[in-house]
Amino acid sequence: MSGLPTVVWGEDQVFCDGPAPELDAEFFADIARNLLSKSTQVTVSVDVDDAESQVRLAVAGFVVQPINAEAPEEDEECVTLERRGPLESLLADLRRLPAGAALGMLAMDGARGVDLDCGIGLDIWGEGALAATRTAAIARGISLDEKPPEDDLNDH
Repeated sequence: MSGLPTVVWGEDQVFCDGPAPELDAEFFADIARNLLSKSTQVTVSVDVDDAESQVRLAVAGFVVQPINAEAPEEDEECVTLERRGPLESLLADLRRLPAGAALGMLAMDGARGVDLDCGIGLDIWGEGALAATRTAAIARGISLDEKPPEDDLNDH
């Protein structure tokens, strides 16, 4: 049985494919808890494309972020909402969203972070990234298939 494809650049940079879609948000939350202190003030951003989720997040104190005019490939229906605060409180707000409502999530405290692009994967960076990912995978019963990055620069 193969594990979740995971590219490891080092102890402080990991990219892994997303697990089954129904586990994306929980795996993201587990990694964020392991990487970022539960009491740390962090910034959490969430991408949604439905009005109900946008309203739920706004009521929880999330603020709509301006659209990046330099990124025309972005989905115009998608809205990014952001809030700064204690990690566990922000994760609780995300758990109140309907399953599959978030298209992406980002939690960071400056030098460390977790970025989930639902359906694509998770980018984890900063001190302790690999350990946080491994711990979250073990807790969820997910096997990681760790590999070094492919270095196609050596082919030239």
